Amino acid sequence: SIDLDKPRHLEVWQFRLCLGYKWGEMAVSQGGDPTSFDGTLNAWITGFGSPITGLQKLNGQTLGVFCEDSVYSVTAGGTDGIGNPFYDQQVLVPKVGALEYTVQDAGNSPMYVDPRGVTDLDTTSNYGDFQMGRMSNAVHRWLLPRLRRTLSTPKENHVVATTVARAKNQFRVYFADGHRMSVTLGGERPQITRQFLYTGGRKNQYIRVLNTEADIDSLYRDRVFF
Repeated sequence: SIDLDKPRHLEVWQFRLCLGYKWGEMAVSQGGDPTSFDGTLNAWITGFGSPITGLQKLNGQTLGVFCEDSVYSVTAGGTDGIGNPFYDQQVLVPKVGALEYTVQDAGNSPMYVDPRGVTDLDTTSNYGDFQMGRMSNAVHRWLLPRLRRTLSTPKENHVVATTVARAKNQFRVYFADGHRMSVTLGGERPQITRQFLYTGGRKNQYIRVLNTEADIDSLYRDRVFF
């Protein structure tokens, strides 16, 4: 279908444009030319067997590919015997992946939301799909029903996006019903607060977040757009 042909995620990596698709494939452009996906010019496509939910550069020459059911790494590894680039693809986290549009660059280890809560790549590498280690454990009774996208969960409660506020050491999770959960790091344990994004005096008047983007301005102040 037309929707399936549209990439849902992109990342610039190794001077190439990477496009992630819902059916679990990633297309990587020719080096130095983000508009060319010609295989004769060393552009390539690889599959992961699960819908891609996020792309994020990791340390060194590695790209993190986050899927619904697992997390993979793709690492640039020189060239093969005839001069074509060689890439090594490995499973970083089996059995548990990331919710779509929740992966954020948070320094050494990307943060994201998985079906168990707020986590980072180091935590899920160590604990997998066990509940222990999630940063949001203190509010899991409120959070988990929102993360389990089942028929019994109202659609308006689901996660739609995340962002980071670096000056406040925060990872923020936005929900379709106007709620926001902020995870503040830096202390002995994460501090969790919840906000409601009112736009008026009534409960049904709130900001309907569709997507987010964060950056810093020329004075190094956080700017969050949603």
